[in-house]
Amino acid sequence: MKNKGFTLIELLAVIIILGILMLIAIPSVTSYINNSRKETYVDTVKEILNGASILVNSGEIEVNDPDTTYYVDIGLIPTENGAKRSPYDEFDEAYVVVTYDGENYDYYFVGNDKADLGVYPPEKEDVLSKDSIKNVDDIDTGVAIGNRNKRVIIDKDKNTTDGTVTSRSNLPLVCKKATTLHETTCLNPYGDTPLLKGCLNTYEYGEKIIFGNIPSGEPKSGDAYDCDVNNDGIYDPETERFYYVSKFYNSKTRKFENDKSVLNYYTNIDINMNPTKRLTNKFSTGSNSPEPSELLKYLPTVNEWTNPGIIPPGTRYITDYYFELKYDFSYGDAAARPLVYKEIIASCDFIYNSLDYGELKKCPFLLENIDSYYGSSRYYGYWIETNADSTFAFSVTGGRLCIGNNPTSSSDIFGTRPAITVYNESIEK
Repeated sequence: MKNKGFTLIELLAVIIILGILMLIAIPSVTSYINNSRKETYVDTVKEILNGASILVNSGEIEVNDPDTTYYVDIGLIPTENGAKRSPYDEFDEAYVVVTYDGENYDYYFVGNDKADLGVYPPEKEDVLSKDSIKNVDDIDTGVAIGNRNKRVIIDKDKNTTDGTVTSRSNLPLVCKKATTLHETTCLNPYGDTPLLKGCLNTYEYGEKIIFGNIPSGEPKSGDAYDCDVNNDGIYDPETERFYYVSKFYNSKTRKFENDKSVLNYYTNIDINMNPTKRLTNKFSTGSNSPEPSELLKYLPTVNEWTNPGIIPPGTRYITDYYFELKYDFSYGDAAARPLVYKEIIASCDFIYNSLDYGELKKCPFLLENIDSYYGSSRYYGYWIETNADSTFAFSVTGGRLCIGNNPTSSSDIFGTRPAITVYNESIEK
């Protein structure tokens, strides 16, 4: 008798079926593995939290002030089996946050590992879950829990660092969601080169241009807000219009901070703090970018924009035009600063390429009141802050619709427009 084998068609059918089964199974297995690792992460954290409670209850660390948020480095905390490693990698920066209300203690966890996975902001022990484990860019040990006004950091050698913080639950509202949007009409029929047509190479002559979006849910790029910067209780859509740009970029650490947001003013401000309909606040710099001290003339001070929810820029890391000078620049009593290009490209979703026409097409809200809407052929725009990551990125350039370097001639006149930094909780949701 002859043994009959599989035909080629039968073998192909089996291979196809196995391939389909693998396509179905692999995502499920991957999801299962990822969820299992996150659950292991949570179990490890809960063991660390339990170790912290033992330290507190034994009196090894003193947690006795109801007005203080205590950050205890996990390097100080013993665990039952000695394991303090996340299932992804070693912990990079992690704390158990402890509070005391006069009778009871509450325990939170905040931290990330070297794979940038962890928990932020501080998550309470009884609500910690696998959904708490996410990508974490930076840890802010200045977060206060509740209405507490102080914080203490206790490191792995039991050394303490004291500080004052602003309670996140007590922050004033700075920005309310806009209910109307600013509009204009394209009056420039030609663009800025023979090859470009219309306003900023984006709109047709006579077309209505609407700036920004009505916010819905969490703030996103271009959402319009009215921000009570002068703290008079009025959220004026004509003079206090801001646009959400991105999370705050820390020029020193070169990281975004997820608990803070940056919003940009709708127009340039002249030297007397008057919003201008066109760019009348002018200065020319020839072949080099302006010194930050020059930009200070065009930025509101904390005595002008007095809302306590605004975080002043303080000292930032700056470079000069040729990257020969790197230094900490103090914005003094300024309440705002120019945007940096990292924030702009995060908002507009493109990879920076100097003088690449049309980079900012997704972000017309950054170009409200730019002269190129009104028939001008000059490259109007405004200066942004230079920093260690800004390769020849010194301005938002209207005519080219891009982030550019310095103006090509002294006839190109730029100003600046202020960007404010606020905690996320100060923005209406």
